[in-house]
Amino acid sequence: MVAAIANVRRTDWHRRLLLCATAAVIAPAWGRLLGFFDAETPWSNAAALLCYVLAAMIGDLAIRGRVHPAYYWGAAAIAAWPVSIELLIRFPPFVALAETIARSR
Repeated sequence: MVAAIANVRRTDWHRRLLLCATAAVIAPAWGRLLGFFDAETPWSNAAALLCYVLAAMIGDLAIRGRVHPAYYWGAAAIAAWPVSIELLIRFPPFVALAETIARSR
C-alpha cells in the first residue's frame, strides 16, 4: 500500500500496486475460507492471493503485450509473507511479545 501511495503520480504503477495491495488485504478472508478445507497455512493463503496477481498479469500481457514490472514487485511482496511469518514465529522477542499480548486478554 505504501508503494502504491508513493507512486500516485505514476498511474501505471499506482493502479497495479493497489491491485496487489487489495489482494493482500483479503488474506484473512482467504485464511478463513481455506480453514474450512483444513488447508489453512501461510503458503496456501499466499498461493490464493497470488492467483489474483497472476490473473492481472495475464490480462496485462493480453492487453499491453507485456507484463508491467509493478506486478512482479507486488507478487514478490505477497510471496515474502509466508517466509516472514515463519521467521517471526521463531524469533524469541516476537514470541515473548505475542505471549504478553495473549496473557493480557
